[in-house]
Amino acid sequence: MKFYSLIIGFLFSLVSLGVFGQAKKPTIMVIPSDNWCIANGFYSEVNMDGVSMKAMDYQRAFQENSEIRVIISKMGDIMAARDFPIKSTEQTLKDMVTDAAYISLIQSKESGSPVQETEIDILNRKAKPDIILDLDYKINRIGPKRQISFNLTAIDAYSKNIISGNTGVGSESTAPVTTLLEEAVLSYMDNFTYGLQNFFDDMFENGRNITVELKLFESAAFDFETEYEYNGQTAELADIIYVWFEDNTVQGRFDERSRSATSIIYNDVRMPLMGKSLSGKERAMSSSNYINGLVNFLKQYDIPAKKVIRGQGQVILVLGEK
Repeated sequence: MKFYSLIIGFLFSLVSLGVFGQAKKPTIMVIPSDNWCIANGFYSEVNMDGVSMKAMDYQRAFQENSEIRVIISKMGDIMAARDFPIKSTEQTLKDMVTDAAYISLIQSKESGSPVQETEIDILNRKAKPDIILDLDYKINRIGPKRQISFNLTAIDAYSKNIISGNTGVGSESTAPVTTLLEEAVLSYMDNFTYGLQNFFDDMFENGRNITVELKLFESAAFDFETEYEYNGQTAELADIIYVWFEDNTVQGRFDERSRSATSIIYNDVRMPLMGKSLSGKERAMSSSNYINGLVNFLKQYDIPAKKVIRGQGQVILVLGEK
């Protein structure tokens, strides 16, 4: 009996030391916060669907403010030292210049309407991070010394939910800005990264969290209350779609936020992380790949659908046309 106790204790030690491998880390991208961009003038006023809003100009911030470049780079070093993969924000922004020209050519088949995306949507789509670290900081000058205060918020790149957050103030010093930042955040990082890993572990077990919105084209000859045959029964289209989500979410987890004859919104849709490609090979699942399953399912009712993907975690499916 004592021998088995020793073996169990030894195995527990191996697991604790990570001999059996560590859980996969989330991929992270660090960006300057909206507050920082607005305070420093790195934004523009844009019109999105008739609503005036501020769009952050990250590219200009990196080009014109050397301080933010250095600080974002330092945050990347701090996270990388804890084995969290970091996507280079600056390099992604450079790649976006080419993408912008391509995206501007995409139009709707019916109306010729162009695609509208914010810069954060494009960043999400291009880099595909799991988590966005939103960094806000301010440097206060106290005589010859400086002091940094910061606000660091971790945001799920798919659901936009806040995962973790920390604020802090560093000590007064004449040290470089990067040293001030490092000293200010290091005391918080263990709890912060622990929260990030817990989030990612939950995602692996329970799936990604996305939002799916279903709408109708005005030309549609049906609505979500129209009845169809399903498994030998007659049911409304909305109920049939509901059953599809029950069968195609991790542990059947999703929330029907609203339903009407012309619109359905599902929040907290737990999409599996892995799926099958057209060739049958297993691959990482994107929200676009995931919703293809519903698009194909609706074809049996001769219902065409047009996908609109916003960022990584919001899917709009408009039924009635392609």
